[in-house]
Amino acid sequence: MARTIREKITTKDMRSSWGIRCVLPLSMLVATGLLCFGLAGLFFSSDVISFIEQGRIPDYLYFWRENLLFFFRANKAFYVFMTILSAFSLYACVLMWSGHRSGVSLYAVSKVGLLAVPVMFFSYRGLSYGDVMLAVLFIVYYYIYMLRHPYTAENNRNQIADQRNKDTEKPIQKKEN
Repeated sequence: MARTIREKITTKDMRSSWGIRCVLPLSMLVATGLLCFGLAGLFFSSDVISFIEQGRIPDYLYFWRENLLFFFRANKAFYVFMTILSAFSLYACVLMWSGHRSGVSLYAVSKVGLLAVPVMFFSYRGLSYGDVMLAVLFIVYYYIYMLRHPYTAENNRNQIADQRNKDTEKPIQKKEN
């Protein structure tokens, strides 16, 4: 039976509990930061470059001055790709938060894309090994969580009661003590 798109969107197929809800805010924070970086590069790159070149950056960012200038002088297509992929990553986190398995695959694809885009534009200077390790760690964790915590009818008592009601076609009667 082919399911409609509406059924796929509204049907939960992964149990979302504290095991995933403790880690997802970190992924959401990273995706939001990358989204802001992409939008800043699209709309405010010339302002950021002039701000950095005038030397008005804080002392703790002075070490990153050359790298910031390098990335903010990038092509606009780089920022478009980063913005789109980080928006997909944020949407995947929201899907996983609400219990949809499709969020895990979308997250994996968007993270691989977010790691590949800087390599395509800047060669290996745009690649950070820490980013690669964290991306692999989160992707593996989310896949293991997805496989170990399926959303079954046994975990949802209301669904069992609704099914019993449909089978007997009698209204469920509340027990009075």
